Amino acid sequence: LDATAELRRRVAERGLEGRVVFAGRSDRVEDYLRAADLFVFPSLFEALGISLVEAAACGLPAVASRTGGIVDVVEHERSGLLVTPGDAVDLARALAALARDPERRAAMGERARQVAVSGFDERDVLEGYRSLFREVSRWTRG
Repeated sequence: LDATAELRRRVAERGLEGRVVFAGRSDRVEDYLRAADLFVFPSLFEALGISLVEAAACGLPAVASRTGGIVDVVEHERSGLLVTPGDAVDLARALAALARDPERRAAMGERARQVAVSGFDERDVLEGYRSLFREVSRWTRG
């Protein structure tokens, strides 16, 4: 049984067909992100979740696991909430807290966008790599 089939089975089992959409593959993920209220990223470990950065760039607050590079993207209580990896109760509490507080979500979403733009702008990242390569090439020539 593939993952999607298993998820569809669980949705049907709980009578949630009217509330859950399996959108499939999309080349315009930003459209879905902009339509959402919250981004949920409950990884057990993630070096750096690019989808988390994309969601932040779209102004979405996140509920994400406190692990790996996720903590470099989500500022706890400012741009989202960090939860214990694998702790479903902690995740549910964080989701419930933000689900019932649209003003808090909006403020966190604004901060998430600031974090994404200031910390993950492609031009800045590219210039950082250029500087690194220049430095390394000086070492190898010297």
